[in-house]
Amino acid sequence: MTEINRLCLGCMNEKESDGPCEKCGYSNDAPYLPSYLAPGTILNDRYIVGKLLSYNGEGATYIGFDKVTGAKVTVREYMPDTLCSRKKGDPQIVVDANRLPLL
Repeated sequence: MTEINRLCLGCMNEKESDGPCEKCGYSNDAPYLPSYLAPGTILNDRYIVGKLLSYNGEGATYIGFDKVTGAKVTVREYMPDTLCSRKKGDPQIVVDANRLPLL
C-alpha cells in the first residue's frame, strides 16, 4: 500500500526520497494557481487532490488519489469563473450572488 506522505502530488506515484519526484520531476512544494485547489487538499476525508491538469471557464481537472482504493483518480471541480471565486489556501468556493443570472 502506498504511504500517503510519500506520494508525488504530480503523478500520484510513491516517491523514494525527498525532493522532486524520480518519475515525473514534480516537486510537492511547487507553486500553484491560487484560484484553484492546493495540491495536498483532502476531499471528503478520502481523495487527495494533486497537481492541476487543466482548467477552463467552467472548472478544473486535477490528478488525485483515492485513499480507500489506493487508485489514481481524476478530480473534476465545477467552478464557473463568471460566478465563483476562491481565496488562496481556502478550499471553499465563494459564489458571487450579484453575478447569478435571473431565471
